[in-house]
Amino acid sequence: MKKDAKETKTNEEKPQTISNEGKQNVSLDSPGVTKALAKRIKDDIDQYCVDTYDGGHRWHLGGSLIGDECKRKLWYIFRWVLHEKTTGRQQRLFNRGHREEDRFIEWLEGIGVQVWADDLHNNSLWFHAESDSYLLLKAGEQPGEPCIDVSQDRKHIARAKADGVEFPQYRISAAQGHFGGSLDGIARLPERYGIDEPVLLEFKTNGTGKGFSDLCTQGMPVAKPQHFAQTSTYGNEYRFNYVLYLNICKNDDDLHIEVTKLDHNLGEQMKLKAEQIITSDKPPAKLSENPTFFKCKFCHFTDICHKGAVPEVNCRSCKYAKPAENGEWFCETHNGIIPRDFVPKACPEYKAITQNV
Repeated sequence: MKKDAKETKTNEEKPQTISNEGKQNVSLDSPGVTKALAKRIKDDIDQYCVDTYDGGHRWHLGGSLIGDECKRKLWYIFRWVLHEKTTGRQQRLFNRGHREEDRFIEWLEGIGVQVWADDLHNNSLWFHAESDSYLLLKAGEQPGEPCIDVSQDRKHIARAKADGVEFPQYRISAAQGHFGGSLDGIARLPERYGIDEPVLLEFKTNGTGKGFSDLCTQGMPVAKPQHFAQTSTYGNEYRFNYVLYLNICKNDDDLHIEVTKLDHNLGEQMKLKAEQIITSDKPPAKLSENPTFFKCKFCHFTDICHKGAVPEVNCRSCKYAKPAENGEWFCETHNGIIPRDFVPKACPEYKAITQNV
């Protein structure tokens, strides 16, 4: 009897797990259930963040990436050779940058800076009071019913976004629509600063550590050359001379701000670099021939680049696909533009663009 009682106690104290399959009834008073439940909730949130925030491959080569020193890496990204798998935590960190933008704008407008974060020069936002709804129109167009123009009202803009209105951003585009990027905004400083020209806005986030401390001591062009390449590319296209750069530390809300003169020549070089990468049917030279080089070792393309691993199968990683006008892709095998919804699939004639390289 004592033996049976001991076995029963052991079974009762054994931590319980909560299955993902079907409906079940569990008691929170049972040993281990609360921890198992908390873990399941965290796992579910992590998966939600991956499913919701990870948009997969980007259709175009982004201006925020063009300053990366490894051209081959950028080519792999553009050709959809391998999508980097991320965790829920990583996706929350990426999303943090988007959520900070409204805070940056609030602070700037709070000190009198005039901010244009959305392209409402070429569009207008109208509020229809009777239905309590919003309408976004091209510049010069008029609504069919009595509405109020609220294009300059930040509160209405915020409400419209919350209602699901998608605002166009200030953008750049090159290389037949395969290279592009979105500006975080444009600003005009209050008269008390004595600056009578608009400036580019760029918002970034950073963690505590050497990256942020170097930024504060060395400045953005030196500490964050990829950010300088990005903003110079935008500045060259829009002819901005300066960028107002804000970078916030995600750990303690320390704020780094600088006004930096942009390099239009660098911006033009970045556009040419993008065109070379986009039009190339072969991968550019490796950053290093040594697979143990630290920048290669921690790159998620390292197995493809250094070990000849098989790339992800889709039309863009196929040797028969070529970039075409308006950001489309042309198939040399089927002699036509590839439908966008088919690009991620590939056909039986697929041949990896990395073969025989």
